[in-house]
Amino acid sequence: MKLLVVACNSATAAALPVLQERLMETTLGVEALGVVQPAAVQAVAATRRGRVGVLGTPATVATGAYATAIAATDPFVEVVSVSCGDLAMRIEAGTIDDALVAAVRGYCAPLREAGVDTVILGCTHYPLVKPILQRMLGPDVAVITSGAPHARQVEHVLGTRGLDRPGDREGSYGFLCTGDTATFRQQGTRFLQLPLGPVEHVTLGAALERLVGSPA
Repeated sequence: MKLLVVACNSATAAALPVLQERLMETTLGVEALGVVQPAAVQAVAATRRGRVGVLGTPATVATGAYATAIAATDPFVEVVSVSCGDLAMRIEAGTIDDALVAAVRGYCAPLREAGVDTVILGCTHYPLVKPILQRMLGPDVAVITSGAPHARQVEHVLGTRGLDRPGDREGSYGFLCTGDTATFRQQGTRFLQLPLGPVEHVTLGAALERLVGSPA
């Protein structure tokens, strides 16, 4: 394994330091990167008035991870966080209807009232409904997602360590799932717009063991 990418805001906020410490205890020499810091840096660069909003799951918002990351980048930026209790589940349901629009409107209302000019979508589900979010936030609000800056960070880390794949070679991928594999395959195909192929079911402990191994 070259690199561990924690591509989930809640997992990054709650467990990234533990994962990094666990990896340091092994002989793998593998780094772990999360999604919070790249999005925070991009939001600080984008804000015009120093007022940044965060839309996140209750778990992510409760940790204060984005407020901490933004303060570390620029302590003068004000952060307004909104806990979106059921938005991820609504998006997973795959139904774009008036109920979803109403839920998005309600979650965006505190950010509009606070006058933020930049909003971080602090859940990897939320970009799937970015047009609705942009409409509710307003055209002048910069909407920040972690995907692009996180990918650039991964590319940089692999490149500087000589671990990147030559550009003329096609990579491969595999999927491990702790839940229902059929549902995972169906939703993943819809969200990623590519066939996932076989999905292997694993328990959470076994999946972590396969990734980072046993502590030394």
